[in-house]
Amino acid sequence: MVARILRLKPPFFEQAIAKSPQIAWLFVHSHNGRYREAAVQSMIIGDEDTAAQTALLLRSNDWVPQVREAAFDRLRIRAPQLPQTALSRLAVFAVARVGIWQRGGAEALDVLRECPLWLSALEEALAEQADGPLVHVLKRLILESTLDHALNRLARSARSPFVRSAATECVLTEKVRWKSGYKRQWINKPLGISRRVPLFEERNLEIDPNVCAAVVRSGARDTSAMVRKKVADKLIRDGGKEFPEEVRLLSADSAASVRSRMEFFHRKYPSINKKD
Repeated sequence: MVARILRLKPPFFEQAIAKSPQIAWLFVHSHNGRYREAAVQSMIIGDEDTAAQTALLLRSNDWVPQVREAAFDRLRIRAPQLPQTALSRLAVFAVARVGIWQRGGAEALDVLRECPLWLSALEEALAEQADGPLVHVLKRLILESTLDHALNRLARSARSPFVRSAATECVLTEKVRWKSGYKRQWINKPLGISRRVPLFEERNLEIDPNVCAAVVRSGARDTSAMVRKKVADKLIRDGGKEFPEEVRLLSADSAASVRSRMEFFHRKYPSINKKD
C-alpha cells in the first residue's frame, strides 16, 4: 500500500530508500520481504532511538531468511556501540520476549549479552523502570546468578515495588526459589481424587549480614506492604531482638496483612514486648 502511494516499483523502492533513509520506516514492517530487507539495510538507527532498535530486534526474527540476515548484520555492528541507557531500554523486552523466539531471533539476545555494558544495563533497567514484566525478568536472571550482586540495591531502591519485594525475599531468606514442575498429590486414591501441586527448587545465596540488616531496616519503612510483609516474615523466622524499632513500626503497620504477621510474631516471641 505504501509503495503504491509513493508510486515505487522494484527496483526503484531500493533506490528511493537509499536516497532518503527516512522512507525506510514506511517499509520496515511491510508485507513484502524485499521491502523489509531494503529498509533494514538503510534505516537510520540512533543511539537513543529505542523504536528503531526494537524494530531491528523484531526483524531479526523475521520469517524471511534474507531479512533476518540483514537484521543480524546490522545488530552485530550496532549493539556493541550502544550506551548503557539505550541498552537498558531494550533489556526487559529482550530478556522477556526475544529469548523465546523460534525463528532464530533468540540469537539476537546472545548478541546483546556480548555487549560489555549488558549487565550494567540490566541492573539499571530493573532499578529505574516501573512498568513491564520486571519481576519475570528478575526471576529469570537470578535463576542464573546473573544479578546476585545487585539484589541489595534492588531490594532497597528499585522503583517497582514488585521488584523490591522479590529482591527483598531473596536477600532475607538467602535463597533463590523457583517452580520446577508439578506432581500429583492424592487426596483419596480409592476414589481417584487428587490434586496437582507445584515442585520447587532453590539455590543458596551468600548474603553479608550487614546487607541483610540494612534490607530489614529499609524494608520495614518501605511504602509497599508487599515488602513490609517480607520483613515481618524474616522477623518471625529469626526473631527481632536486633530490630526493636522495626518491630514497633511493623506492629502498628497500616496494612492488616502486616499486623497479623506481627501478632503471630509476638505470640511466638512473648519476651519481645511490643512498644506503643
